[in-house]
Amino acid sequence: MRGRCQCAKVVVEIDRIERAGVVCCCSMCRRISGSPLSYVLLVARGAFRITAGREALSSYASSHNTLRFHCGTCHAPMYAEVTDNAELPLFVAAGVVDDAHALEAVGFEPIFADDLAPWHKLDWAGTVHGGAPPADLFRIGR
Repeated sequence: MRGRCQCAKVVVEIDRIERAGVVCCCSMCRRISGSPLSYVLLVARGAFRITAGREALSSYASSHNTLRFHCGTCHAPMYAEVTDNAELPLFVAAGVVDDAHALEAVGFEPIFADDLAPWHKLDWAGTVHGGAPPADLFRIGR
């Protein structure tokens, strides 16, 4: 599947998405996304390619082991990479995917729900993690 930033300078290809994704409610993701929730796809590193606009990407370290990448022109968040554990997937912003219907089968689970913005109510029928999720949530192919 194909994805892009808002201005289309950065284009990505995703060969396969996992059946699980996360909806992050933490304050860091809230600030980055500008909304109370950040929908994130878990994508194996080998299943993700930047096909155009690599030079347009900007990055910064949001923590000691995480790089976040965004378009340097439109500033759309693209993905995050944990740098000290190559077994973890890339965390790709779900909103970059061109075909939103392709994500209907993804089972998103809220994480850090205890940090949810007080002005937003989370009404979720499935599993909700108050803090960090169990490590196996991020295991590819689970």
